[in-house]
Amino acid sequence: MTVINKITFALAIWGAILSTILGIQKFFLEKKRIKITFIELVWAADYKISIVNIGHRPITIADINLEISTQERKIPSNARFKEEIGLPITLTDGGIPAEFVLTDVLFDEIHNKHADLKITVYDAEGNTFSKYKKEIFDEKYSKKNIN
Repeated sequence: MTVINKITFALAIWGAILSTILGIQKFFLEKKRIKITFIELVWAADYKISIVNIGHRPITIADINLEISTQERKIPSNARFKEEIGLPITLTDGGIPAEFVLTDVLFDEIHNKHADLKITVYDAEGNTFSKYKKEIFDEKYSKKNIN
């Protein structure tokens, strides 16, 4: 093997490795990702759901589904949140999070009956997101406790 063949082979290997790394990086950058947080507001006696786009592409939230473990059925859309949420909502990278306060009926079910809540968020492309993190926010002392 001549020196030129060795250099050509080394450049080919280097190019293959580099293109593989860039392809994987591009795949993960193009993936739509959101962060869902279920927050208990201590002094307000409320719960709210916060949705943030942590990906690099805009994402359109088409629907939010809530299910409680004490009930066998889905919660109707008009009984989920205190205010009309006006779906669909488009979240951009680094934009303001979408926050939704749950109704008092749901607060009673979750807080007093210790029911588990299942949150499912649907985007416009048909993807579903159901992993969420729980937080407790104390408005009086501006402290967050993460469970």
